[in-house]
Amino acid sequence: MLRMITVNSLPVAERWLKTMREERHPNARKRIGIWELPYHGLRAKSYTYSSSMSYVVGNVKSVEVKISNLGKRIA
Repeated sequence: MLRMITVNSLPVAERWLKTMREERHPNARKRIGIWELPYHGLRAKSYTYSSSMSYVVGNVKSVEVKISNLGKRIA
């Protein structure tokens, strides 16, 4: 079971959100979400996708502890 995953497009993030919510206990499903993660530094310049955002899907606690520069929560 994955606690957190980073993807490069919103449709892929929504599919992972659906998968993670199906695997979890009904009470834990509300704590799984999608956040925007802006690209920084060299990664932003060399990244080939047109979007300037990547997306993090996972449990609230594991995401907030591991990533300090989160954007807004989408889902």
